[in-house]
Amino acid sequence: MTTIRVGDNIKKLREVLDMIEDLNARLSLLKQEKETINREIERHMEASGVDTIKNTEVGLSITRKEELVADYDPEQFEEIFKWCAESGRYDFIQRRVSSGKIREHVQSGGALPKGLTLTPITKILTRRT
Repeated sequence: MTTIRVGDNIKKLREVLDMIEDLNARLSLLKQEKETINREIERHMEASGVDTIKNTEVGLSITRKEELVADYDPEQFEEIFKWCAESGRYDFIQRRVSSGKIREHVQSGGALPKGLTLTPITKILTRRT
C-alpha cells in the first residue's frame, strides 16, 4: 500500500488551484468576448428589423427578445417587504439570509429571532503564500 504524504497532497492542491485560476481567467475573457459579439449581433438585428436569425451551417438560432426585469429602490425595501408579507407574495423575494451579516450581528452581541439559527460547518480553507 502506498502512503501519500500530506505535503504531496498540498502540492497537488496547489497545482489544481493554479489550473482553476487559469481556466477562470480564460472563461472570463471568453464571456466578455461572447457579450461583445452578442451586442454586435443585436445591433445588426435591430438595424435590420429582424428578431430571429438561423444559421444551419453552424447550428445556431438567435432570437432577439425584450424581457421585463424587476428592480427596486433600496430606500423602499421595507415597504416592498411589508407589501409582500401582507399580500402573501413571499415568492417575490428570494428566501435566503446573509450568513456573514448574521455572524457579525451575533459576534457583536446581537440576538437572533425565533426560527433563525447559525449552524457550524467545517471547511478547508486555502490561501496562497
